[in-house]
Amino acid sequence: VIGSAAELKRRFAGYTLAVAHGDTADPAAADDAVRAFVVELLPSAELLSPPIGGLSKFHVHREDVRLAELFAALEGAKERLHITDWGCSDTTLEEVFQKVVVAAEREDAGE
Repeated sequence: VIGSAAELKRRFAGYTLAVAHGDTADPAAADDAVRAFVVELLPSAELLSPPIGGLSKFHVHREDVRLAELFAALEGAKERLHITDWGCSDTTLEEVFQKVVVAAEREDAGE
């Protein structure tokens, strides 16, 4: 995996979607419901790490996202999923490099 920072960002970048919920009665079920909702909305979404304290972070490919539709869907699901906050940001260059490292490790392992 070789290329300039701009080339790597174009190949591996996207958005980081963070969704927080305030369901303290059954946080694990709420985490699962948020994950299912995001994956239904954006099938290519990848959970970046296990949810912590009701916060789930996903990587989504730029070409799979229509921001206006994403924002409307999240606003529409706030009450049902107990969403307290959400945000969508560009993938940072550091996150791109982390993805490059993971891809290289998988390639070396023959996956």
